[in-house]
Amino acid sequence: MMHSMNFSWTDSNDNSASQKLRSFIENFLNQPGDREYPDLCQLPDLTERTLLENLKARFEKDLIYTYVGSILIAVNPFKFIPIYQPHMNSLYQRPSDRLSDLPPHIFAIAAASYSQMLTKQENQTVVISGESGSGKTTSTTLLLQQLSSFSQYAFRSGVEDTLLSAGPVMEAFGNAKTQHNDNSSRFGKFIQVIYRENGMVNGAIVQKYLLEKSRIVSQSVNERNYHAFYYLIAGATPREKEEFHLTKVCDYFYLNQGRRQFDASPKSCKAEAEGLNVLRKSMEIVGFSPEKQHRVFCVLSAVLHLGNIEFVRKSNYHNDDFVQIKDTDVVSLISDLLGLKQQTLLNALTSKRTKAARGEMLHFSYKYHEAIATRDAMAKCLYAALFDWIVMRINQALLSERDNRDFKGNYIGILDIFGFEDFGGQNYFEQFCINYANEHLHFYFNQHVFKYEQEEYKREGIVWKDIHFVDNIECLKLIEERPNGLLCILDDQCNLSGATNQSMLNSFANQHRNNSLFEMPPCFKDAFIIKHYAGKVKYQITDFREKNSDLMRPDIVGVLKSSSLTFVRELVGTDPLAMFRWQILRAFFRAYFIFTKIREASSARARVAIRTLTSYYSIHSPNYNNHSRSPLPCLKHGDDRQPCATFLKEMILQKADKVNQKRSNTRLNKIPSFRDRPEKSISLLLTLKALTTHRGPTSYLTRTASSKRTPTVTAQFQVSLHQLLDTLSRANPYFVRCIKTNKEKKADHFDDVCVLLQLRYTGMLETVRIRQSGYPVRLLYTEFVQQYRILLKRGTKSDKSDIKAFLDRLQLNPDNYQMGMTKIFMRETEKLNLDTILHEEILRRIICLQRWVRVWFLRRSFLRKRSALRTQAAIKNGPPNSYWNVTRTCEFTDSDDILITDVRELQSMDMFVFKKIYHMDEQKRLSSKESPVDVAFKQALKEFRLNLLSTYSVASSEGSLKISYKDLTDHFEQVILNVCQQQQAWETFPVTMGINAFRGYLDEFRTLAAKRGFDKFVSANRRREYPFMRRTNERRMKEVVERQGHKMFMTIANIPIVCEICTSLVKLGSRVLVCNDCKLTCHKKCLTKVVVSCRDNTLIQQGKKSFRCPIREIGHKRGTFARCARTIDGCHRDERTIR
Repeated sequence: MMHSMNFSWTDSNDNSASQKLRSFIENFLNQPGDREYPDLCQLPDLTERTLLENLKARFEKDLIYTYVGSILIAVNPFKFIPIYQPHMNSLYQRPSDRLSDLPPHIFAIAAASYSQMLTKQENQTVVISGESGSGKTTSTTLLLQQLSSFSQYAFRSGVEDTLLSAGPVMEAFGNAKTQHNDNSSRFGKFIQVIYRENGMVNGAIVQKYLLEKSRIVSQSVNERNYHAFYYLIAGATPREKEEFHLTKVCDYFYLNQGRRQFDASPKSCKAEAEGLNVLRKSMEIVGFSPEKQHRVFCVLSAVLHLGNIEFVRKSNYHNDDFVQIKDTDVVSLISDLLGLKQQTLLNALTSKRTKAARGEMLHFSYKYHEAIATRDAMAKCLYAALFDWIVMRINQALLSERDNRDFKGNYIGILDIFGFEDFGGQNYFEQFCINYANEHLHFYFNQHVFKYEQEEYKREGIVWKDIHFVDNIECLKLIEERPNGLLCILDDQCNLSGATNQSMLNSFANQHRNNSLFEMPPCFKDAFIIKHYAGKVKYQITDFREKNSDLMRPDIVGVLKSSSLTFVRELVGTDPLAMFRWQILRAFFRAYFIFTKIREASSARARVAIRTLTSYYSIHSPNYNNHSRSPLPCLKHGDDRQPCATFLKEMILQKADKVNQKRSNTRLNKIPSFRDRPEKSISLLLTLKALTTHRGPTSYLTRTASSKRTPTVTAQFQVSLHQLLDTLSRANPYFVRCIKTNKEKKADHFDDVCVLLQLRYTGMLETVRIRQSGYPVRLLYTEFVQQYRILLKRGTKSDKSDIKAFLDRLQLNPDNYQMGMTKIFMRETEKLNLDTILHEEILRRIICLQRWVRVWFLRRSFLRKRSALRTQAAIKNGPPNSYWNVTRTCEFTDSDDILITDVRELQSMDMFVFKKIYHMDEQKRLSSKESPVDVAFKQALKEFRLNLLSTYSVASSEGSLKISYKDLTDHFEQVILNVCQQQQAWETFPVTMGINAFRGYLDEFRTLAAKRGFDKFVSANRRREYPFMRRTNERRMKEVVERQGHKMFMTIANIPIVCEICTSLVKLGSRVLVCNDCKLTCHKKCLTKVVVSCRDNTLIQQGKKSFRCPIREIGHKRGTFARCARTIDGCHRDERTIR
């Protein structure tokens, strides 16, 4: 939620505030199940009144999340609630398919989607919907925070920090204050977080939809422009203000269109100045260099100054109207900021050029309204192109850090699109497009929640009574159906030269006069009404055609492309691949020019030196021309011994080149193309090109030569929206319904009418009813057998009759499950009962297995000790001429030395194995020959590396990491046997030799770690594996502070959290200390006040063990065998009781 910053947990007494904070979190985790139901499906009496009262009762206790099966309802409290602390993040970090294991939370949705992705190897999506101001943007940020946290801290690749920092950047340039929301998203975005097979983040992609460009030049009453403008004015340094010519907000025409009283209080200015600091830090983490940030702020300042250009009407002796710019100084400022010629910009703003039939160029002066439209069009083009460029650079940073080596994985998509809007009589083209997108999302929700589910019940032949729901397919047909839909008529009117907005409205009325979802207001006003799923909305037709046509003329684009600044030309470029190729070509010619100049300068100096030496010898050696041993023989023109002079010239040139080498390097470093920058691959640029096909105001430049008409805004948006829905249909969806509690944005105020209206048009009552009576768990019989084969008598050979007999034997409630033709349908309660029984059976078998394994360990230890004692006795008592048989030493025995004890050492091992794999790939590339043995061994190393992270990541987070030399060799032996089985290389691959080679790697790793230390080993290898990792991340990993047993590391607060020491709110984007074990969070200044000790992980781990001590200590402590016997007896008694 986008909460206000009023934090009510502070108190005059710090201990009292801390106790209050702990008490609140404890109450949140222990929610009652018989009242204020956490799942609306548990309501005994389902009506609109009971549903509303349950949400209100939970809201009054600050319980803002509620389930409807797997659907999450998030109620916006318009205040901060401390339920997003790092330890809460850690609590929901363990993936689980069952949402009921913990209280409702947005983090639980992330954990469920993550678990489904790993177990089923399917793509997942989380669709966040709701009205404007209901908290969708903050819910997206919280989801990204939780999804990124699934990558263990020691194995973070840098993508996580880049992804989290991209949010504040896009919010600054794409969010604005509206009547309904102080941080309203004026664009839609779909974020795909890509994971590897082992669950680590591998990359991400951000796609944006329909930026509201009209807000740049005009705003409605009590609304503001985009945040970035106010951040820049309030937070710019004095030098930047002088360079960008910035003054006050009220001095800019584009910032005072909302006709509102500007808040110039010191508190507001300070908050906006802090917003710029957060923006700078986020841009730095994403990868924007200080030079790029400066260029971005230059373009922002140019957009502001464009709005201050004023025109005056003039007329000539023919009485033709034309315009002139009132103050040319403003044009001069804009020209300097954009690198344009002043006269070129003046001509572009006041006149246009057209080509006549004979090829002649004709110049026409703009009229007053045309000049205003041209100025605004240039401002919108600049800002929209800047926003597109920022999104492209974010994608470049997220994709360039991706590890593409043998990538096999899935993604989790998060859709945060603009909410349904109704501004009374102030709805325009933007609201029409936004509500059209929400109609599609509502249709998508209905299809998955109601239609597909009920069709599956009928198809499987189970007993089911249909539940009616309101379908909005007719509204979608009204808007987009061909050829008479509103969008088709709008496009046709835009392509007619003589059409107007009024003629468009008449076409609407004539075509849909008899449609029940379309109405015309009385008195024939310039508006029309559509009955959406959320109610009637009245749209004003003002500028409908102009906004849909996107008045960006090619001559304006040509002016911007004539800029002397590469950055401005790059903004209006549409193809990133073409831009990259042009940068390479430009760098080549620049380098060629520089080297040519250096060569010419060196040649000139060489000629001067030769003439000087020649004149010297001519004066001091009278017989110079006749002397055969002269140091410079025969330098005269036409002599047969000319090569000697050529040799001398080359010698001097070589010396000149050495002298000028450093100078040339210095000059080359001044060229931006020769500086160090992130690596760009052709595949990466092709991906970026695909993402920017329909990306903004200049997208019409990408049309093919055969296209006769420029695609309109709605046509582009319609194509991208259908592509989005196609992507969503190929993934498993989760839904988050955000509810706005009141329209006044007041904290702790629950407006019953406002909430009830949202519950009605979203069909929440019908959703709860179908979740109550439906069967959310649907498993194929093969899937059921695979999952519960341990409980079935015939195991994996069981069929439908065996499953039915098994369920009858358990005596489950027959109303909670049904047997279909190919699937079994169950409710969550029965699924939970089955999982409990399965868990108990697995635990029983594990205990039995542990019992025999421990006995085997003790037996082996006993036999070794007895053999050692007999050997010692034989050597001691044997005859003098006896000898020891050394032939038994040929058997290799691995040591039990502990090789890895913490996360850093495990990370070092990961880096070391990666380096070996990389060297093997390099050798293959150079030699182009690779034997089958090398292929199998390299594949085993890759799988070992992946298993290394996935196997020990959980143990490393709990602090119980102890991996011995023998554990690693045994693990690799199992991996190499699996590889041989997969590749059918049992006969050709020497397994023993491969294991011995791996032992050599382990010995080398141990030697390097002992010599260089794990910290240096990790940092050296990390620079090789992740060359684009930010310095801030490396510095943060080194900043570990210990206090009272806490291992505190520095991180950045990307979501609202609170300091657990002083209980004050941590500012977004600021640094905060978090304990690696207990997740204690505090400011750096509060570190000295930490008095509570960290939890003892060793005791926790011992409490989880069956015999309360590690295996290696069995037999060495008194009473161990007695405890073992008592535990085994207890297991037998439990088994007899179950039977």
